[in-house]
Order: sequence, then C-alpha cells, then structure tokens
Amino acid sequence: MLLNYLRRLPAAHVDLGVAVEDVWPTTSGLRLELRAGASGRVRGVQAQYVIGADGARSVVRQRLRIGASSTEDLLQSFSAVIRAPLWDVVGRRRYGIYVTEKPAPGTFLPAGQGDRWVYAFGWDPRRQEAWRSSPKIN
Repeated sequence: MLLNYLRRLPAAHVDLGVAVEDVWPTTSGLRLELRAGASGRVRGVQAQYVIGADGARSVVRQRLRIGASSTEDLLQSFSAVIRAPLWDVVGRRRYGIYVTEKPAPGTFLPAGQGDRWVYAFGWDPRRQEAWRSSPKIN
C-alpha cells in the first residue's frame, strides 16, 4: 500500500533493486551514486531527502557521518514463521504486535493471511543457557 501511495506522489521517486554506492551533501541537497542490481549500471541522482533504511552499518550512515553509539550492543534475536490458530487465543481485540512474558519475553506478529505468525525473542548466542531457557514451541 505504501509503495503504491508513494508512486502516485509527484514529488516522490521509488527505485527498487538498486544499491547506494556513495552519498554526499551538496548545496541543494544530496547526491547519490546508485548501482542497479541486475545490470550493474551506475548512475548519479540528486535528492532533497534520502531515507537510509539499510541497517546500522549502512553506506548512507557512514558517508553522512551519522553516528551510532555502538553496533555491538544491538539486540540479537531468534525468529520463526509459524502457523498456529492464535486469532482464537487473542479474541476480538486485534493488534499488529503481541508481547509475551512467559515462558520468556518475546513478540508475536501476524504475518500474512490466516494463521501465519512470526515469533521472535532476544537471545545471546554466546550464552548457552539463553538458548536452553528460550520458549519451546510445540
């Protein structure tokens, strides 16, 4: 829905399948060097705004010197896509995210139609007891 909405805006341009190779500020905004995934063709574009949704160690973040306190303290997590009749459990009140506390802190997110869900919880792979105490899904 968001993609269709953006494509209808005269001021927005959506490019899929490209990687940002470089970005730098100019007097009128930002200049980007983009590489097309399929062809490998490189081209430059000018933009007033850029959404750098490419991760904590992103090219956009690095080139524009947008700091991060640390990438080592980021949450590590385990997630699984499951099929379960959870709509019967949650009842009439429907939300986009459900939080569990027992047997361990975690989240359930509806993932598509029907009984498809994503379950995720944080864990430290360096600690074996973290895995042993994680919730068991039967």
